[in-house]
Amino acid sequence: MTNLNLNTLKQRLISSEDFSETFNFFFQNFAENPAFYDRGKISTHDILAKVIQTTGKNFYGEDCEISNYRMTEIEEENFIHGTCFLDGNITLVMYFTDLDIGIASASMGGARFNFVSLKATVSVGSFQ
Repeated sequence: MTNLNLNTLKQRLISSEDFSETFNFFFQNFAENPAFYDRGKISTHDILAKVIQTTGKNFYGEDCEISNYRMTEIEEENFIHGTCFLDGNITLVMYFTDLDIGIASASMGGARFNFVSLKATVSVGSFQ
């Protein structure tokens, strides 16, 4: 796992129109690499958690509950990745903190997944 691969992932996230290709790149280059996971630390990134919660409400309704929130942050790369459940549906997440953008793959039941772009806009005292 190289910084070059993370830079490529970031560029794909910014410019790709097919989010499944971005997730495939992540899985091919990072998911089975123990050294990649060793670099990260458990993250409770509040802004990302709120963005994911809002995403869940958009997909599953206002009563959507977030559970098993497990994100890992590689702080020196400004990168967070992980999983959570939104209304019992697995959701995979990748997020770059320096750009406040990411993507999520939300289960729609069975093997069906929808991809969604994540973007946080931070303003004084709040975020959108």
